[in-house]
Amino acid sequence: MRRGIGWIGGTKRKADVNRQRKAIETYCLERDISIVEWTNAPIGEVVFGELMRTADVLVVASSGLVSDDVFTYYAYKSVLKRRHCELLATVDEITPGYKLYGKILDTLIERICEVEMANEPLRKPHDRRDKAARGAYIGGNAPMGYRVDGGKLVINPAEVPVVEFVMEQKRQGKTMLGTVDELNAKGYKTRRGKPFVISTVQSIWHNEPFYRGMYRIGKDGEWVKGQHEAILKE
Repeated sequence: MRRGIGWIGGTKRKADVNRQRKAIETYCLERDISIVEWTNAPIGEVVFGELMRTADVLVVASSGLVSDDVFTYYAYKSVLKRRHCELLATVDEITPGYKLYGKILDTLIERICEVEMANEPLRKPHDRRDKAARGAYIGGNAPMGYRVDGGKLVINPAEVPVVEFVMEQKRQGKTMLGTVDELNAKGYKTRRGKPFVISTVQSIWHNEPFYRGMYRIGKDGEWVKGQHEAILKE
């Protein structure tokens, strides 16, 4: 399962925000993407910022919300691709006249990234992917159940019961939607003090190897022994 950042843009109206969020959630559920964080920060800050270190994809409700200019939109796609991430839009609003440009730019981005990936072994050995290969934390928001201390992931005791509860529900064959309802019925809150939603539970549910002490980066990355302490030890 790929880890995603859900981006809400172009509006502060509650109805529009909810509409974008619903579209993104539906899109991700159909494509096995787990939204690990939501943001409405300026798109440039998201694309170039630290938040994308925690995910494989950036999901937006519409390409037009990112930029009305096709070249700017593909510039963001290029930046994310070179960061081993992907920009996905639930609705493609690029006008038909520019579709050909989009295909050309997609091909160009792929070729550039292939060259960069081929040259990766020549770069300094202690980059983020090398750290991940050694099971080390590479930055970004800590998953539920952990916090960052001195650049390392350490267990956050206050959040452990949530992780254990979700995993027990999974073990018993319960559904994610049922687990969301149970968490909220029992008064559990997210680290931001809000009720749980499907995407929050999904990020825990599909991250079981991590909670057993494993670590990886990227959707195709290999799980390796992590340097963090496991919450699930049985």
